[in-house]
Amino acid sequence: PAFILFISYGLINNYFIYILPRLFSFYNMIIIMSYIRSLPKEIDESAIIDGANDFQVFYKITIPLCMPVLATVALWLSVEHWNDWVTTLMYVTDKTLFPLQFILMLIVKESETLQAIISEVAMSGGNTADLIIPTPEAIRATTFIVVTMPIILVYPFLQKYFVKGVTLGAVKG
Repeated sequence: PAFILFISYGLINNYFIYILPRLFSFYNMIIIMSYIRSLPKEIDESAIIDGANDFQVFYKITIPLCMPVLATVALWLSVEHWNDWVTTLMYVTDKTLFPLQFILMLIVKESETLQAIISEVAMSGGNTADLIIPTPEAIRATTFIVVTMPIILVYPFLQKYFVKGVTLGAVKG
């Protein structure tokens, strides 16, 4: 059904296939909604008593208090987007739209195929002594480093929101 839907919207071989299907997630909505419901109502009530309307309460109190959950969801979404190569496999054939993850997956698969061919040649008595080819494990390890490095670099910038949100969320009684 998703493939038929994406064809009808013209998303096949289109850059928006990476963006539009992930704009909304019920799971993330439930996580954010649960976090908002766990916030103390006394903070909202005190802002209303001070003369704030509902929009001011939402933008000046609720959103800043939700930074930890928003940072967490942002981290989840960024990791999901960064590691996704299946979308390209199913919906994209235009090589100019291939993301890095899909290209890395192709490199790993090609190295495994090459290793299988070399093993086949060696078993049939062929000469493979002159071939210097990295093992699939070495290529997987290299792609693992390439894949995790951006996430490791992004996480420290989001970590400050976790700490800030914990200290802002405290209600003094």
